Amino acid sequence: MTINTDTTVPQMGIILYTDGGVRPRNPGPGGWGLHGYTYQNTEPKKGTGNPDIVLTNAGYVIKKEFETNKQKIKTEFPSIAVVTPVMYFDGYGSFDIDVTNNVAEFGGVINGIQLGLDTPNVNKIQIFTDSNYIVNNFDKNVDGWKKNNWCKSDFTPIANVPYWKELLALREQCNEKMILLTLTWVRSHTDELDGVPDIPGNIIADHLATVGVMRSLRQGEQGRCECFNEIKQSPPEKYWNTEVTKNPLIAQRSLYFSSVQKNQNSGVYFLGDHGKVDDILGKRVSDGAFSVVILDEPDEVIELVKDHQMSLVQEIESIFMIRLNQLYKPRVYKELQDYGSLAVSPIKPNKLDLITHDKQPLTKEFFPPIISSRAINSLEQLYQHLLNYLSSSRDYTATDITPLLYESVEKKSKKEVVTTTQLRAEYKPGVPSMIVKVGYTDNELLQTTPIALVFTIDLPDRNALKRLETCNPKVTVITWSVSPKVFKYAVVIEATVGVGIWAGVYSNVHFIKP
Repeated sequence: MTINTDTTVPQMGIILYTDGGVRPRNPGPGGWGLHGYTYQNTEPKKGTGNPDIVLTNAGYVIKKEFETNKQKIKTEFPSIAVVTPVMYFDGYGSFDIDVTNNVAEFGGVINGIQLGLDTPNVNKIQIFTDSNYIVNNFDKNVDGWKKNNWCKSDFTPIANVPYWKELLALREQCNEKMILLTLTWVRSHTDELDGVPDIPGNIIADHLATVGVMRSLRQGEQGRCECFNEIKQSPPEKYWNTEVTKNPLIAQRSLYFSSVQKNQNSGVYFLGDHGKVDDILGKRVSDGAFSVVILDEPDEVIELVKDHQMSLVQEIESIFMIRLNQLYKPRVYKELQDYGSLAVSPIKPNKLDLITHDKQPLTKEFFPPIISSRAINSLEQLYQHLLNYLSSSRDYTATDITPLLYESVEKKSKKEVVTTTQLRAEYKPGVPSMIVKVGYTDNELLQTTPIALVFTIDLPDRNALKRLETCNPKVTVITWSVSPKVFKYAVVIEATVGVGIWAGVYSNVHFIKP
């Protein structure tokens, strides 16, 4: 028996949520996932960083429920206490053969117990799993099966004997090390369909199990089969505070690209907001807004999603959209950073649309690309205007409107005066547009005329302009003639993080009054 006699090292508990799954059939390619934390039984000195949960020695508790029922919990469950996290764990694994859903669940439970045994100074392992099969039989039947030579009472052989043997061996190791092992059933991840909030541990374990499934599927598609296990640990500081660094030039909700797009340059993004109905992409609507940005540093996650989506296309001309409001959710962005294309899956076997592991749509395929190709053509033209302007083409008349949008403000401190750039105060939330006098060429003569620039269509929205304050922005309206007495216009923003062009490509035509 191994006993830790070093009393100077505080003992810890470990709580792990585990899950397993197979797809698209049972048995089939499978994966397991786990998430949890080690803790010390001390009152935390600061919050978890997640405003929705409380960490206890009995797992996660929804903070709202905990605060509402604090006295009831204290009276009926006096052993439950708020604890201080020491380390967080996230893990997943794949299988080298097709497995049943029960075997996938075993993968999570067994790897969770082994993690607890391998973690120094742990004297309590608590596993939460949604597998009734494992929990009930572990508590009631497995010892009898072992005595009965792994048969039921009617002498019929039981299933999954190797995994039951491994589970019992791990339990024996816990007993030898005087570690308390508990397996507890917890309801499965249900997306709050019944109105009861899901526990974060369930959600994360479910997502990681799906990462494992996707790895098994990809391995099968590539003709190779191997078991893969990965468990990483993270300190509690900022674990829940995932910071997404989004380039301020990315200011619209959708990104578009074509499988045969001529300009597949890294860091060049075709963006837009085509309205609430996705299938109208390419339809000429007055409030259709588009932009093209060239970033100094490509967004690694956007590039990853584009590359993976393109890898699924088999020489077919398609147009795709990435939903940026979904991609830039902190949890989604972090999962894509951590697990790459394993963090997404096709919505259906015969469709190329991708969803995240919480079943939210991430990309959409426009096929056949009939109307949507018009949008790509418009964006390619807009991109060409940007390149031509940046190359100092004489085809454009430029009007610098930076002073109309931004102002320099001096801030005094004890040591120095600092000058900063700020968006002018008159552009408050809700201001729809600004009137500017722009230059244009009429019969080779420079003229001026007022036009209205609409925020979110001709310009980025106010919040994006606000984020650009620290990027030394220069904002220019460019105009170009399309016929006598008619010109088109767009807005170019040059900044330290890149350059971009914005236009309402269906409404940026100005007719000069006689």
